[in-house]
Amino acid sequence: MQTNNSKISIITVSVLIAAGMIHQGFAQTPQKISYQAVIRDASEEIIKGTQVGIRVTIISGPLPGAQVYQEIQTPVTSESGLVTLQIGGESGFDAINWGNNEYYIKTETDPAGGTNYTISSMSRILSVPFTLIAGRAKKLSGIFCYADKDGDGYGDSYSPMWIPGNVNVPGGFILNGEDCDDLVPSVHPGAVEICGDGIDQDCDGLVDENC
Repeated sequence: MQTNNSKISIITVSVLIAAGMIHQGFAQTPQKISYQAVIRDASEEIIKGTQVGIRVTIISGPLPGAQVYQEIQTPVTSESGLVTLQIGGESGFDAINWGNNEYYIKTETDPAGGTNYTISSMSRILSVPFTLIAGRAKKLSGIFCYADKDGDGYGDSYSPMWIPGNVNVPGGFILNGEDCDDLVPSVHPGAVEICGDGIDQDCDGLVDENC
């Protein structure tokens, strides 16, 4: 659903395992959910390099459901209009019983960075319950792979997927998770910096170095 003059486009909802790992097992929960979206204005132009206010609510379904968790974040959109949230930093997240129901993420966004939320979006969480429950197991042999949405050979660190050791890496995923903007093929570690554009092409945390 959208209102007023902007909208939010959901890119992916995936699981980010934030708990520490000990060799082949997960040491502890809680874990976090990585949520990505592109924010555009009414003319379909992306909103670049702008701090936005986002209120995130996790709802236990079926809809209309009941609120089980909420937090507020103020991320800055990338040059491709992308915002990435790691959801789960507030009290109550680790109390959610993921195996007990279906869950939805509701986001309300203020493109101006405040709390006047004019954009609303709802999406069902599909991959979180299994992974969070599996995270309680003591010994799980496997690896993480990462979505490579722009096909530049560097995966998105915010879109990890854990797979058992005897399962092949699925299409569209790679073992490298070093990309800092996986929607732009020219942005990745080792890329050549373009002077004066304000973009960190080589993902080293510096903009226009050596220019």
